[in-house]
Amino acid sequence: MRRRAGFSLVEAQVALVLLAAGLLAVAATGVQAVRLLQRAEIVHDANALAASVLDSLVQVRNPASGGLARGRITVVWTASRADSATQVVLVAHYVADGRVRADTFAIFAGVWPERIHHVP
Repeated sequence: MRRRAGFSLVEAQVALVLLAAGLLAVAATGVQAVRLLQRAEIVHDANALAASVLDSLVQVRNPASGGLARGRITVVWTASRADSATQVVLVAHYVADGRVRADTFAIFAGVWPERIHHVP
């Protein structure tokens, strides 16, 4: 008896099952990548807003406590006086992955000399 060239039905079915498993894995990876990119975007936006607020507060001689909300991000800061400087603790709240997250930052404001000279 002579054997024909090609694949048997069982071999073709096994190949299709393996191909389907591989395609499902690729699709799941794509969904996870989109989710991670969305989370990275909100974390970046929260940190950028926090950095902007801290940059503004560090230039103020006696900053006061306060808060700010922009879109999906809420920033709250507390200023407490200690000796010649003011410590500012800032907390940025945002929602990522369906959970409320918080990043905390701390700086000392008002430690600059009375006059800052700019050299052109």
